[in-house]
Amino acid sequence: VEKVQQPEFAAAKDGYTFVSHQQEVGTGYFDKVTTIIQGGTSSVTALTGSTEESQF
Repeated sequence: VEKVQQPEFAAAKDGYTFVSHQQEVGTGYFDKVTTIIQGGTSSVTALTGSTEESQF
């Protein structure tokens, strides 16, 4: 993960926005909506258990 993500984080100063893609597309919002609709638990959310979960 570090071999892939570290160069991406370093490229952010040049305008590369992949590192904030999950945030830009509102993944956290849609995960919350899905979880609410499904009664508090969901197996189809994007961030839960992902490497990005702690970043956003």
